[in-house]
Amino acid sequence: MTRAPGAASGPESAPSAGAVGPTVVVARALALAGVAWAVLSGLGGAERLWVDGLGAPPSRIW
Repeated sequence: MTRAPGAASGPESAPSAGAVGPTVVVARALALAGVAWAVLSGLGGAERLWVDGLGAPPSRIW
């Protein structure tokens, strides 16, 4: 089988193992935000953020 001139072969033609798409980056960021929110909620910090930032805890907004 013949290859076209300039066709890449070998490791240089494979995508980098560390490369991730924007969807993966967004998914990881949302997961990290969810973990942070869970930790803050467990410590009572989430309600404090709502009170300081929005003027009322979620139970009063919803």
